[in-house]
Amino acid sequence: MPRKKTVQPEPLEAFELNGALIEIRGHETREKGRGLDKKWKATNTSDGILAKLIHMIQTGDRKEVEMAIDALEKPRHIPTFVKILHQWGYTESDRTLRKHMVQIRDQWKTLVKACRENGIDPYKRR
Repeated sequence: MPRKKTVQPEPLEAFELNGALIEIRGHETREKGRGLDKKWKATNTSDGILAKLIHMIQTGDRKEVEMAIDALEKPRHIPTFVKILHQWGYTESDRTLRKHMVQIRDQWKTLVKACRENGIDPYKRR
């Protein structure tokens, strides 16, 4: 006997943009399914780390700015930054945090490219 299909919750907001359906979802309205909880947690972790690094670049002192830029742009600094993430309270394994840093670096490169295309300096202090 086939199992019941998972009923997906409605998104907070949905609209169409250039022919693509865009759905805004929150913690309570996220999609359900195999592996999606892990994916949700990983995405939230990566987004949180990237937000902290961007905040450090924009408002931190010279040492924090240098550390954040090194973590985002120099692969050899990732193991050192993983130790700092543990100090910040992230409890994942070193291997998992290194994987997050690879994703974060890709997001950062995309962000820098988009900023430069729009005439914005991503390294400028706010």
